[in-house]
Amino acid sequence: DGFKMLTINVIVVLLFLHWFADFVFQSRWMAENKSKNPVALFSHVSVYSLIMFVGLINPWFTFADQIKGEGLLWFVGVNFALHFATDLITSQVTTYFWKKGDTHKFFATIGFDQFVHQLCLIVTAKAYLLP
Repeated sequence: DGFKMLTINVIVVLLFLHWFADFVFQSRWMAENKSKNPVALFSHVSVYSLIMFVGLINPWFTFADQIKGEGLLWFVGVNFALHFATDLITSQVTTYFWKKGDTHKFFATIGFDQFVHQLCLIVTAKAYLLP
């Protein structure tokens, strides 16, 4: 079914872009300071959102012409807010566990952070990107 294939393709690309934007393009300064410096958090989420936007309009992805163009700005804007709110909380928690030396809870929190981000991407893709 064409819709299912489009949906799977969009989700795979979103998860790839998420990894690329959230990890590859997050500088050390952003990662180390986003829990205590709102400028670092804002910078991280801004770069993340820009990468998501550019990635989704890139014609290299075969579905770029099939997603709802008018929903793209809403998708990026809503995910900016959701990513900011999530990282505002999870960066505080990870910093706490890191300082305590509790690496298990530190990494469990990072894993939960990623689950929340991916869930947000999938739900908002359905709401704003998919036909």
